[in-house]
Formats: sequence, C-alpha cells, structure tokens
Amino acid sequence: MRHPPTDVVGHRVQVGRRDRADERGIRHGLSVRRGIRAAVHGTVDPQKTSNLDRDDGCPGVGRTCEDRTVLDTTTARLELRSLTLDDVDELYAVYSDPETWRHLPEGRFTSRERARRLIERSLRSVRATGLGEWAVRVGAGGAAAGLAAGTFIGAGGVKLSAGGVWNLGYRLTPVSWGRGFATEVARAALEGAAWAAPDVPVTARVLANNPASVRVIERVGLELVWEGHPPASGALQNGEEPPLRRVYTDRPLSPDAYRWLVRHA
Repeated sequence: MRHPPTDVVGHRVQVGRRDRADERGIRHGLSVRRGIRAAVHGTVDPQKTSNLDRDDGCPGVGRTCEDRTVLDTTTARLELRSLTLDDVDELYAVYSDPETWRHLPEGRFTSRERARRLIERSLRSVRATGLGEWAVRVGAGGAAAGLAAGTFIGAGGVKLSAGGVWNLGYRLTPVSWGRGFATEVARAALEGAAWAAPDVPVTARVLANNPASVRVIERVGLELVWEGHPPASGALQNGEEPPLRRVYTDRPLSPDAYRWLVRHA
C-alpha cells in the first residue's frame, strides 16, 4: 500500500482497500443505461485533467459531447441527467438557499454566474470522461407529498477534478432531506465512475461538522484519509476557527493526489 505523505497540515489516516463485498453491494441493483462504452477507461491522462479549470467546456446540449457517450441514469427513485446550461436557474435556486449552506454559510451562491460556472466545470468533466455532475430530479418511484415526479431537487454525482481524481459531492434542496436521496445519488455516482474511468480514485471532501454528509460518504464505502484545515485556511469573518475538513477515498492515493486533495479540502 502506498502511504500518503506527511508534509501536510492535519491528521493522516491510514486507508485500506474497500472490501469487495461492499463494492458489490454498491453496484447491486442500479440500472444504468450504458449506451456505447465510449468514455475513458483506465487511468486518466494528467494532461487531460490539467484542462479542467479552463473555460472551454463543451456545450450543454444533447446527450453527447465531442463524440463521447454521456452517462445519464435512473435509480429506483431518481432521474439523473447531466447538468446543462438550461439548469442554471433551478441550480441557483438550490445553491443560493441559506439552508443548504447551514454548515458553511459563506459558501452560499450570491450570483447566478456562480451556478453557471459550476455547470461549466461539470461539462468539462463530461468532455474528458463522458461523466459529470447530474441534475437530480424526482422519478416516478420517488414521488411523495410535496415532491412530484420531475421536481428538480439539486445536483450531485462525480466530476473529474484538476487533481486527477473523481470528486463526489451533492447539494439537495431541504424539502428532499431525510429520504435517502443523497445516498442514492452517491451510489449511482460510484457506478458511473466505474463505468467511465474505473482506475481513477473516487474521493470526497466533507465538512466534519456535517454529520449527515459524513454518514452518506461512509455508508457508500469511502474511507477517511485526512482531517484538518487546508494550508491556506484562515479564521472566519467572525474570528472563529473554520470547521475541520475531511478527505475520503475509495482506495489508496498517490502522494500527488493526496497533497492536491488536502490543499483543496
């Protein structure tokens, strides 16, 4: 096993390989419309990931991007479709809601442009791999009081980061909380990552003061490898110490990937 470097701030935690039975459990029961398996397989070229922060992402139209198959899927209760620029307004409504930033108030979106940039970053991941973050909508199996089928409830999934690893995340509207939707998105995202680039680590960065998200990440099989404050973090505007950050992964990380994740935690 390759151990993470020690020249970073925070607490290093040893991680082992996820149990194969757990992995089968994650993959079991998810129906994915695979289409043509034209996305990247194997380790992602670092030269490709270096372009993920540029503003030359593919247009958010159609189900293909530069001839790559785009992974859209349906779970038992959700419709997961790749984010497009048509989703800007609904995405901004979720990301500008103070309640969705309860654990990090300063992260709340205050402009529609930030929602647009989030979508563009996701589209760049689609360009590189065929997979980015999804617009999350309630499916027929998930409809309930106050949540009709087709309702947009947020965004989530994985996208390829500039650090050369998958980044797993989600943000859902409060009315959808407590129904297990976040776990459903996370499990679908792991299946998607295995489809698009199975040799690339799936990672997640979580605030330690957000126990619900911690439970989701641990429930789907990711393991804690670091907890602390990123090197560039400072005091909040009110003078308080910022919340601890955590880094999770589904497998051992290279030293470079580990350092990048800690810097960007």
